[in-house]
Amino acid sequence: MKLSDFERDVLKEICNMGASHAANSLSHMVNKKIMISIPEIMLTEPEKVYLDGIGVYLIAKGELSFALLLTFSRENALNLVDILMGRKLGTTKELDEMDISAIQEVGNILGSHFVNTFSDFLGFKIYVSPPNIIVNSYFNEILKIFESKDIKLLLMNTSFIESNNEVNGNLIVLSNAKTLNQIFDAISEKI
Repeated sequence: MKLSDFERDVLKEICNMGASHAANSLSHMVNKKIMISIPEIMLTEPEKVYLDGIGVYLIAKGELSFALLLTFSRENALNLVDILMGRKLGTTKELDEMDISAIQEVGNILGSHFVNTFSDFLGFKIYVSPPNIIVNSYFNEILKIFESKDIKLLLMNTSFIESNNEVNGNLIVLSNAKTLNQIFDAISEKI
């Protein structure tokens, strides 16, 4: 399975629409301008991706089923918390309960807007679970949710930008080939 240039461009557009809505919500939450961009999207296999740090995941169910993960390296998670809490970058050295809650809320906001944009644009009814936090080598825990050996990742590099500060993470759709084909078929029918 491979993304065509057309599919990649449409997915990028849909994802950036969701990111824009999420950025508006985050900006209101922290009372400062935050932008979110998704400059790159790729389709890959789970074994080709190593993730370690902190992640927020949501489970989407309905006419499509997939897991949605927002992941950060430890350093980027600390910097994101500094931005959200109005601190100078580099201030936070350890995540406390409030910091983890802030990251969880970012995952909830971005994930919900992502799923809603997908749902609205492609016409699927999709419902999302509350967000869950996983720390450190969490990726294998998420893989256990899916029994299929045919798991694919739609990996989106994600940048959170506030003033001159930028924090990078990954937004990942974890699903099987059947669900991804449903998404690509819906894109072809819509455009």
